[in-house]
Amino acid sequence: MVQMDFDYKAFGNETAREWLRTLFPSSTDEHIIRAFLAVVQSESFVDAQDAERAVAAAEMVALSHGLGATDNPQECGMWVRRNNYKAAPELVTAAVEVIERIFSNSELKELWERTDGMIQWKTEIHSLISRLNKIFKALQAPAPDAAQTQAKIKASQTPPAAQAAPSQPSAPPMSPAEKAFNDAVNYIRTGDHVSAIANYDMALTFDPQFVVAYIGRGTSNLSLGRFEEALADMNAAIDSEPDLSESYNLRAQIYFQLRNYGRCIADLTILLSIEPDRADAYLMRGLANTNLGRNMRSIEDYTKAIELDQNNTNAYLHRARAYEKEGRYDLAGRDQKQYERLSS
Repeated sequence: MVQMDFDYKAFGNETAREWLRTLFPSSTDEHIIRAFLAVVQSESFVDAQDAERAVAAAEMVALSHGLGATDNPQECGMWVRRNNYKAAPELVTAAVEVIERIFSNSELKELWERTDGMIQWKTEIHSLISRLNKIFKALQAPAPDAAQTQAKIKASQTPPAAQAAPSQPSAPPMSPAEKAFNDAVNYIRTGDHVSAIANYDMALTFDPQFVVAYIGRGTSNLSLGRFEEALADMNAAIDSEPDLSESYNLRAQIYFQLRNYGRCIADLTILLSIEPDRADAYLMRGLANTNLGRNMRSIEDYTKAIELDQNNTNAYLHRARAYEKEGRYDLAGRDQKQYERLSS
């Protein structure tokens, strides 16, 4: 049996955790919808990473209706509470269909079937499908008949003290760290990075292991041009969770601003080993190589950025300049024309 390098939980793998970090700053369910669409639009076999993101998205749908797994990361509940989110009925239906497809025919299923964690993974998926079906059935419940309606009218006329309190599960209260973090995010939305940093400080005072608060504070410090403070925050985030790809992206931006192009390139290389399809990372690494006078390496990076994003105007512009420095005026002219065409 093969041993997987992550556990069977919905957020037990880096792909799902990275997806959650992408979802967390947002205020809509766009990322949930995209995760489901990636599976729905698969012609036959569902890619493992698409499946992992869809499973995580389905957990968020279940959580929004009060039936999330008990061991989901705290960021899941924070996002649902902050946005007062409850998945629409059609999204619950989509979640059921997507998870059933992953369970019946996906690369993720095949990978788990070769491991000693197969039973645990199948149990976890069965639990998710069961919880989603329970939500689906509740949403499909028939409208009350006339007798039920009359009973409700009578109940509404009963003095409040005589009525039994409804039995509804309440969302767990936010911790002080979560409250401070959410306040910081709200300040970010208004562009007030100074107030955001004060709230990130408070969150980290309550919970020094709150990694996303380091990332948030580092992003605000970067926006304010406080590069040394931003660097300290990203170092702390990476020390705590060295697999967070976005931390390397942000630290690379800081190193670039500090003109430490060697370390910028090192961080972008790590980022690309985690996420090899990041056109923006290739573009920035190309710029760093250009600043070090490594024209041929920068051309390779700009070329890769263009392969990943054929409308990347900046990549064409900077590759044209690099070709010019190398005396390749024909290629420089071609890229310049493409840049002008895309920019017009």
